[in-house]
Amino acid sequence: MADAAAIPYVNRADMLGLSGLWQNRRPRVADWYERMRRRPTFDPAITAYWDDDARQRFDVPHAEVWAECERVLQFG
Repeated sequence: MADAAAIPYVNRADMLGLSGLWQNRRPRVADWYERMRRRPTFDPAITAYWDDDARQRFDVPHAEVWAECERVLQFG
């Protein structure tokens, strides 16, 4: 149940360029997320219902988003 509850939020963070929150900092979260994304149920449950308009909302410059996040959170 925890996987099902958390994965939409982690996926959304990834789509917004915020994967730096766990990449290289939380390897277990990164491994878990990759395992979840490989599951055959991931796309049908998480992304299949999105249309092109919904996907475009998350088409953001990931490097810029993460740079601002690091600045605000004082990472790096």
